[in-house]
Amino acid sequence: MTADKYTIELKLRRARRIANNLIQRFGITEPKHIRLEDIAYCLNTTVIECNLKNASASLTRLGNKGVIRISSSISSIGRKRFCIGHELGHFCLEHKINLNKICSNDDISDWYTPSIEYEANEFASELLLPSKIIEPKCNVQSPSFSNIKSLAEEFSCSLTATAIKFVENCKEPCAIVYSKNAKIIWCTKNTPFYPYIGLNAPLSKRTFAFDYFNKGLLYDEMQEVDSEAWLTTPSLSLLEHTIKSYDNSALSLLWLRN
Repeated sequence: MTADKYTIELKLRRARRIANNLIQRFGITEPKHIRLEDIAYCLNTTVIECNLKNASASLTRLGNKGVIRISSSISSIGRKRFCIGHELGHFCLEHKINLNKICSNDDISDWYTPSIEYEANEFASELLLPSKIIEPKCNVQSPSFSNIKSLAEEFSCSLTATAIKFVENCKEPCAIVYSKNAKIIWCTKNTPFYPYIGLNAPLSKRTFAFDYFNKGLLYDEMQEVDSEAWLTTPSLSLLEHTIKSYDNSALSLLWLRN
């Protein structure tokens, strides 16, 4: 691991640790215990919903007090809660920001670029989807978006954050890939999923994700796909399920079936 990657990992670990401290402080043992507005209140932070122009959320901080504003245009409860968690991340991690920090849709969706946005996402992920609670629920023999959607509903969290957490805790070799405008933006894969997935590259025309962007086609379940369409390693048994994500992007669940 390079020095830069080591520094980034240390920051992400710190974000998860601070989120876990809150989990322990508030005695959270079940998803229904994760009452974000109450947690924010105990941290001297108020959550309000209002009209925000070209933004998903914002944090206004003065000393040890803060105000989190969430865009009223967001219809998904899971995404709203993740936005709150994201802004709480900025607050609890004491990021050096101006009085008013505005987070765009891209900021909330940043799971790859080394930045305070990535750190805030890691914090929110651990706060809304505590590893100790969700890990046993990810022990499935056949990974699917049905599993992920059920968990997202149970924890009232965004589908993207839940998909990442699911992949990280699933014992089956799987990966989640985020693409936009028919281009791979980032991916998360667990240790058993060993092949390399290229980033910042156009989707292969042989992927079902490409079919979504090119033809608007979506399928209801996992489908066999040519492994070389996604991976540099040929002749593997690979399954793909792509769904529409926020802001016309796509999430692809890949499962390397033994």
